[in-house]
Amino acid sequence: ALGLACGWFAVSQGWFPPEFMSNLPQNVFGILSNDLLLAIPFFTLMGALLEKCGLAEDMLDSMGQLFGPVRGGLGYSVIIVGFILGAITGTVAGQVIAMAMISLPVMMRYGYSMRYATGVLAASGTITQLVPPSLVLVVLADQLGRSVGD
Repeated sequence: ALGLACGWFAVSQGWFPPEFMSNLPQNVFGILSNDLLLAIPFFTLMGALLEKCGLAEDMLDSMGQLFGPVRGGLGYSVIIVGFILGAITGTVAGQVIAMAMISLPVMMRYGYSMRYATGVLAASGTITQLVPPSLVLVVLADQLGRSVGD
């Protein structure tokens, strides 16, 4: 209600042109018809599916067996699985939440400190932004008017 009152006040003072209101539905439809932005809900859906079907847990088990004998092998496993999940889900938040739910209890069980475990999760989340097709890079390509493949 406060926003509506401020909007009417801005129009009455001439700070906000009324022509913008007539163009607003066309602008909203133009944004919704952008095919590139369909990646946002689909990346989110993919992250939810991976978490529900248990694929991330299986990947963490496989990488844990591969890096098991190496000192700090579970940390390496978390970073590699986070890298792969980042490429699949495209979102940092989805990847970090999924990896935290899966790997944090395992790392605590194997005696890793909470600081080290959360640091490894944060590092795997940072890598996710750089792995194509990152959601951040998809939105940036849309705003710059560039192809996602470039």
